[in-house]
Amino acid sequence: MSDTTDDWAGLAALHALGLLDGEERSRFESRLQDDAAARDELVRLAEAAAALGGLAPESPPRHA
Repeated sequence: MSDTTDDWAGLAALHALGLLDGEERSRFESRLQDDAAARDELVRLAEAAAALGGLAPESPPRHA
């Protein structure tokens, strides 16, 4: 994977959702140690994911 901002933003989103594993997770977590912007992005995405997780799914109509 190339080292672009878009790649890291995508990895941050996947990490915030708990969907990274293996080598990608290790690479991303290594980046977090040295990159304050990546840490900030991860916090922002984790907060957004938590907020979305608290939303109740809409119930289907009774007649469906």
